[in-house]
Amino acid sequence: MRQIITLLTALIISVSSIAQSKGSVSGKITDQQNKPMPSATVSLLKGKDSSVVKFTVTDKAGIYQFENITSGQYLVSITAVGHAKNFSKKIEVTDQPISLEAIELLPQAKSLGGVTVTSNKPLMNKRLIERLSMWKPP
Repeated sequence: MRQIITLLTALIISVSSIAQSKGSVSGKITDQQNKPMPSATVSLLKGKDSSVVKFTVTDKAGIYQFENITSGQYLVSITAVGHAKNFSKKIEVTDQPISLEAIELLPQAKSLGGVTVTSNKPLMNKRLIERLSMWKPP
């Protein structure tokens, strides 16, 4: 009897998860000059706790897309090398596709505090090694 109840419970849970609506989110990432940002990392985060649901990378045209997203509130996080991290506003995903407006990434200025280059003079130089190799003891 327990096995039948367990089987029915598993069946009901699987059917209910299939019945949930799935949506999609897409958009474009640009830089400060409104040029597409290829290879930017785009993460889809849950709206409540900002945990990562999915992530992808933009294509050459700066386009990204998330598919088969369960209904709920989400936000999009974007990172790229040399640029400051940016977020979208919270969005409500339903069974309808969502196309977000272009998100702009601003350059992030980083400077080195100071660079010191040091070098050590070799203990033996090439000429000394050549002379030693030609030397013959008496």
